[in-house]
Amino acid sequence: MININSTREIHFPPTMTKKSKKKVVLLIGFVGTRYGGMQINKDQRTLQAQIELALYQANYISKTNFGHPSKYSWSNSARTDKGVHSCAQVCSCKLDLSSDFNEDDEHEWDTVRDNINQQLPSDIRILDVVKVTRKFSAKSQRNKVRYQYMLPSFVLQHHDQMRALFESIDLSYPKEKNRETYQNPFTAEQVQQLRPLVAKYRATPEDLDRLQTVLKSFQGTHWFHNYTNGKTGTDPSARRYILDFDILKSKNKNKNKNKNKNEPFVDPNSGLEWIPLNITGQSFLLHQIRKMITMVIDVTRQSADMDVLHNSMQRKTKMRLSIAPAQGLFLDMSYFETYNRKKEVLSKMAAPLNWHNDAKDHDSNSNDNSTSTSTSTSTSTAAMDRWRDFKEQVVVKHVMEEEAKECNFLKYIYWQEFVFEKNRYWPTENENENDDDNDNDNENADDEYNETVDDNDDNDNEGNES
Repeated sequence: MININSTREIHFPPTMTKKSKKKVVLLIGFVGTRYGGMQINKDQRTLQAQIELALYQANYISKTNFGHPSKYSWSNSARTDKGVHSCAQVCSCKLDLSSDFNEDDEHEWDTVRDNINQQLPSDIRILDVVKVTRKFSAKSQRNKVRYQYMLPSFVLQHHDQMRALFESIDLSYPKEKNRETYQNPFTAEQVQQLRPLVAKYRATPEDLDRLQTVLKSFQGTHWFHNYTNGKTGTDPSARRYILDFDILKSKNKNKNKNKNKNEPFVDPNSGLEWIPLNITGQSFLLHQIRKMITMVIDVTRQSADMDVLHNSMQRKTKMRLSIAPAQGLFLDMSYFETYNRKKEVLSKMAAPLNWHNDAKDHDSNSNDNSTSTSTSTSTSTAAMDRWRDFKEQVVVKHVMEEEAKECNFLKYIYWQEFVFEKNRYWPTENENENDDDNDNDNENADDEYNETVDDNDDNDNEGNES
């Protein structure tokens, strides 16, 4: 189990005398709780800065290049904001390796991975190191990305039931709407009363059927200007293609005992039932996934109807949308299918980036197809095992433990029920057409509920249908 408050002694290995630069990708898993996001920021502790320091301490980047990522060709496929986690962040860079390094020996690559991990805190892990072609860039060559969102079942119960549950312990409309009451709407006594009430809720077959219908409504090419900030239906970059949005299939091996392949699972510690959702797309806008989750929740719990969902993706419609907690969101898998079809990869001169294309990947939905023609090597199979272990034993557990401690989803659904009401999906006549206030009262706590952002959006050329 990761101790995110642990401290460790930093060791600097002896400097190598002869070096050879190799272009590689790093498959990285991390728990983002302690970090101010992926990108280097001199005023915050960030993941990229932590990884750069580890590369320097392990002697894989030189002193002259340290602090200058462009000098060692650093590129990452996605950015993550404060508090967001990842199982499959992919970064490319040039490493200084010894002149006698045997790149055909997978044990030598394991040694590189181990050396970097020895310099990293326990909440950041290098899961794989793979040599790539000289011109490879993680930022520009990713084809699609899969995120997972962990949804507690209690947020799906009918909105009348949810309201009655809060009112049963004398919770109703907040007397004041400010940052303090947003972050701490409950007393300690009310939290103790609420926890067992929501923990006993189990999603009904009707809940799951309704949820599945809502998820599938997002698939295909749509306008998502209402699901981000500062965009209108006239902005071509607001048009995005969602390949798949589904409930994660159960991993129960006994099919006779588990006829419902989409059966949620229960956290044995808190008693909360969780529904994992997978969403796969070419790229995503700022806040897009979390606003989609809010729409999913409200339509499923019948606080809004399907017309609201369909209208939200109409090019000429302007609509208010709330933001679901960042704590349930993590980057699950990155895909590089076009790269895997390059002649250097097909001829085995370079290894495929194929962590998702293995028979052991039980977490992938059957309709989440991989078009790579390359066959996974033993190294990528081992890397997939490390990816799966990090996901299940670290990230998923952390999400559940964080909810048990912080009650982020309880706070969210309370505000969604008593502050953000259905009629507020639509702007009033007095509101400016381009007013970014369409992100509603919940964005007062944006520092608490930050989002994953696709780095590809910097190119402003995403969203075209594949």
